[in-house]
Amino acid sequence: MNNIEDYIKIGTTTFWLDSNGILNCRFGNKNPNYKLDMFLSHLYIKAIAKLCNGKPKPFLIDLRGARGTFSKEAVKLFAQSAILKVLRISEAYIYDSITMKLLIMSYKRIYDQITPYQIFKEYQVALNYSKITKNEFYGSN
Repeated sequence: MNNIEDYIKIGTTTFWLDSNGILNCRFGNKNPNYKLDMFLSHLYIKAIAKLCNGKPKPFLIDLRGARGTFSKEAVKLFAQSAILKVLRISEAYIYDSITMKLLIMSYKRIYDQITPYQIFKEYQVALNYSKITKNEFYGSN
C-alpha cells in the first residue's frame, strides 16, 4: 500500500491497488454470524470505483480467515453492479476453508457467471492469475 489514496478501509474490509495495478480486497470479518448488507455493498462499490478510477482491473479477493455470509440483495447488487461490470477483468479468490470455497462457488454459479474467475489456496498463485488476466486484457506481457 504505497500511498493513502490507493488504500481504503471500510470496517474490517480493506481495498488497495498494488504495484501491478491489481485491485486487492481483504475481508477480515471474524464473526460467523455476520451478514454483508446493502449499505456496505454500496460503500464497497464506491471504494472500488474510486481506486480503479475508470480503468478495468483484475480483482484479487482475499477471504482467508473471513467468516460470515451475505444478504441476497447485497450480493445481487455487488454481482450485477453496472459500475463493477466495466471495472472487473477477472476475480482471483483466496480461501482457507471449505465453507468459504463453497460460498464462493455458489455466489459465482448463482449471481455472476460472466466474470472470469479462479479459486486458490495460495496468494502467489492467485496473484499470478491476476497478472496473466490483466496482460491478456491489455495485450501486453
